[in-house]
Amino acid sequence: MKKVKYTGSGLRTYKYKGKRIKIPRQVWIILLAAVVITFLAVLLGNYLKMKVANSQAEEEEQSLFYTITERSEEENSKLYHASLSEENKKTSPSIQGAYLNYLQYENEEEIKTAISDAAAAAYTALSVPLTDEYGKLLFIPDALSYFRINTEENLPDGDSEEFGVKEKLLKTIEIANENGLYLSGIININSDIIYGTSTAEANAVAVFDILFAREIYSMGFDEIVIYGLDDPSVERIQVKDTILAYINSIKKECPDITVTVVLSKGYYSDSASAPYVEEIYACADCLAIDINSVVNECSEDKVFDNVNAVCTSLSGSFSFYNIRAVLSGKSAQIKSDQLDALSLSNINNWQFITPDSDVDVNIDTSEKTQIN
Repeated sequence: MKKVKYTGSGLRTYKYKGKRIKIPRQVWIILLAAVVITFLAVLLGNYLKMKVANSQAEEEEQSLFYTITERSEEENSKLYHASLSEENKKTSPSIQGAYLNYLQYENEEEIKTAISDAAAAAYTALSVPLTDEYGKLLFIPDALSYFRINTEENLPDGDSEEFGVKEKLLKTIEIANENGLYLSGIININSDIIYGTSTAEANAVAVFDILFAREIYSMGFDEIVIYGLDDPSVERIQVKDTILAYINSIKKECPDITVTVVLSKGYYSDSASAPYVEEIYACADCLAIDINSVVNECSEDKVFDNVNAVCTSLSGSFSFYNIRAVLSGKSAQIKSDQLDALSLSNINNWQFITPDSDVDVNIDTSEKTQIN
């Protein structure tokens, strides 16, 4: 290093006169490769993040419907995989329910007479249809406003009358409460929409059903009975998952309402479905069996024998789960035969879910079971 002469002004500076350092070509190649690899790693990381995000979005899209909040894994484990020991058996509501379709009455007095007759016949509950057998609403609920549907353009038959459909329903609730009757709202779900249409449409229907359940509970119903999700054409594990999703979401929005789920005779009798029944039982408030379909599959003179066979073969399940029988009201004889068959197996938890015949059936009050 050579010292530069200082002139007396400015800063002293030194000039380096040594040899330049020469970087080998191999080092340049390594540095360039490192830059390229880092760049490609960043690109790959962003790509994988995008794939994960898209996958999660697809899983949400494929789910039955979106829920507002999520239970923890521990809570779900308690709900869906509860130990079914005798100590953990739940107390499901036991009722004897008369079918009452408020739409057929012209005024308040007729509704009052029908409900008084049901109470006098020792019924403890009313089965009130909220949809028809295809899932169509029988009245226009406020929940439709969430979907921006013009309710005035979608009034059901009879809702333009002076004593409209919703007024009839509200009066039915009021009079039933005055008579101390348990109110069970029957919801038929169109399984073709839930299992056979687009995810978006199924989601919309399911979200509405959740809001609908909350509304009818606020109107004065004690429970809802979900009928129609057990589609025999659908795999039973899918049926189970769908039912659990329904119950879980309804309970989040309306935790105090009782949810009863109706399953087919085949679902209970198939041993492969036993774990699914246990999961549904752990989540639902009450299990029910579709005796109405059993009646529809046989001639009138075989009703007693067929219903008795179901009760006998599933006696253990009836006893353990306190399964409720949902019955047909086709005729006085059919009603009587069903009740006789249930009585032989000491089954006192039942309700009619189809229109009663003109001649009603009185119940032996000594067999009356109080609502738990």
